[in-house]
Formats: sequence, structure tokens, C-alpha cells
Amino acid sequence: MNSLASAAAAGFAPRLIEGIYSRLTFRPLVYGYANARVHGMFANFIPAKKIDEMISCRTVQSLAEVLERTAYKQDLIDLSLRFKGEELIELAVGQNFAKFAKSLIKLTPERDKVSIKAILSRWDAHNIKTVILARKQKKNYSQIAPYLVLAGSVGEEKLKQMLQAQNSEQFYEALRATEFGRGLLRMPSSATESENSVRQMFLSIGKDSAALEPILAILDVYAYTLMAGVAKAANGEGQVSSLLARQAYEKNLSTVLRLLCAGADAQKLRPHIVTGGRLSARQWIDISALKDTKKILQRVSRHLPVEDAIAHYEKSQKISSVEVAISLQSAKRSLRQFRHTQMSLATIVGALLLKEQEVANIRKIARGKALGLDADEIGKMMVMVK
Repeated sequence: MNSLASAAAAGFAPRLIEGIYSRLTFRPLVYGYANARVHGMFANFIPAKKIDEMISCRTVQSLAEVLERTAYKQDLIDLSLRFKGEELIELAVGQNFAKFAKSLIKLTPERDKVSIKAILSRWDAHNIKTVILARKQKKNYSQIAPYLVLAGSVGEEKLKQMLQAQNSEQFYEALRATEFGRGLLRMPSSATESENSVRQMFLSIGKDSAALEPILAILDVYAYTLMAGVAKAANGEGQVSSLLARQAYEKNLSTVLRLLCAGADAQKLRPHIVTGGRLSARQWIDISALKDTKKILQRVSRHLPVEDAIAHYEKSQKISSVEVAISLQSAKRSLRQFRHTQMSLATIVGALLLKEQEVANIRKIARGKALGLDADEIGKMMVMVK
């Protein structure tokens, strides 16, 4: 097995060698402990009934009280002296997820750690985008801390350096000093831009507001490119490839629908299309040319279950209802993989995606309560599986 692994590392027929290596692996030995631990962690996930209880809360404070009776209790206690209300809840769930992610990486088999880290790189993209927008709005770190999730490779100190950089040059250097930033700059020009072009885009952020949108898009493109690499190298695990492809399909579908609503043309759309699945950027642009939400959904039906999404859209005429319906189907798929796939990386990935959805649900509830939305309105935004 060591010689096979060495041959794969040397680049000799990597797909064939990896396939053989995967078949020769004694999966209970590799995944038995990790899968057992992940199932134990799943016991601390919040059940649908508890989410319903949170939705019915009248205030953010009562929501926090319900959360204190869950696995988020210690996170709330740790932060309660410095933060209150919605900010406390946002920070607590973010901190809890970051701890979950670190635990997941620790128990994941060594050869698969890079896969989990690649999936978590979406949070690096999210955090860096938050910092960039905060710099434009002249906000300090404490103002954006509730909206950061430190689950990726870029830590708090690096994010602070980016935020506090005196100019765009310093920001660029702080980004380049991170693993995520170095990888971003090494991307093939076909995926984003050349390194020099990206550098110029970052340097022009403070001078040209038009540079902001492509920079935000590039961060997402890179994170999803890392995920697409995971899907291709997931040790022959079709379940993992399928789960991650759906993430890319969802992202691109949402991008197409929302940019069309904003009146964007194909040229505006192209930089936002992320890698993943079997639909190329050219195909997504062709799909966008349909200019009709229902027709677009029907076109992607081979790759995503859209029946519920079409029904919800016909009833509400809202893109958000489409996004919730499709996210719900993906969450069900993640739960199915988690429950029924044994001795597999798919179990670990499924748990990660389900935890992300739990965090998203709690944050939606907290923001909805802060905005004064009623329970019915918040309930329509939930993605819950049983």
C-alpha cells in the first residue's frame, strides 16, 4: 500500500492508483473511530422541535434562554459578559461551529483532513469578504465579530491585520501571508485572473468601488474550486462528490436567479460562477439566457430536485422560497448520507453540512427576531430535516 501511495504522489496514473488504494483500504480501521465519534457529536445537534420552539420565541432574549438549554449553553455563558441580544447569539453559534469544525478535523483520518479543510475554506471566503466590506464602511473589529465564523484556516489575528491595514497594499500583503491567500494567488488564470491582475484589483479597492464586486466573487470562486478538488479526490466516494456538487449547483443557481432579478447580463454573471458539478460556466450562462425562473429551474432539474422549488415559486414569486426549497432537499440528502453511509468520509462531510445548516437556521431566527418578524415569516426561511 505504501508503494501505491508513493506512486500516486509521484503522479503515475493518479486516478487509477487512488482507486486501487481505496479498495485495498480496510475501511472499518480507517473510518470506524471517526464515524462513531461523529455520530456521538450528532446527538448534540438541535432537533426540529427545539427549532420550532425558538421560532415561537417572542424576543431575542427568550431565544437566548432556549439556546441555553442546548449544546450552545457554554458558548453563551462565555460571551454573555461582553455581548447581549442578537450579537451574543451570532457570536455563540459561530464560536460553537468553529469548535465543532476543529474537533471534526482532529478526528478525521489523516488522508482526508485536507478535504474537510477545503470545505471549510468557504468560511475563510465569508470572513475575508466581511472584512473587506467592513473596511469600506469603516467599522472596527468588535462591530463585525458577531458575523465572523473562525472555522477556516485564517485565524482572528490575521483577520484583524487585514481589517486594520492602513491601505490596500497592507491589506493585500496581510491576505497573501495566509494559506488561503497564497492559494488564491496561485489559481490558474482560467479560474480567476493572473496574480498581478488580482493584486491590482485589491490595490484598487480603496480607489475604485467597481473593483469590489469582482474581488468578492473571486474569493467565492476559489473556495468552491477547493471543494471541487475534494469531490474529484474523495477516494472514490461518489456520495462525497454528489454532496459537494449540489453545494455548487445551489450556489450557481442562486447567483443566476438573483443577478437576473437585478437585471445583470451574461458578462456580469460570468465572474460569479463557481466550479463544481457537471455544468460549466458556459452552460450556466446559457441557462441564464432563458430569463424565466421556472424555465431555469426546469433546465437544472437533472442536477437538482426542483419540483418543490417550482411549486413554492409559483405560490410566492420569491427567489428566497426557491433557495429554501432546494436547500431543504440538500439537507435531506446530507442527513441520508450521514445516517445510512457506513465507514466513509461521506458520514463526516454529511455531519459538517448539517451543522452548517443548523447554524444558518439559528442565525436566521436571531436576525428575524431582531427585525421584528413574526413566527410565520421566520418559519418560511427555515431549512429543517427530521
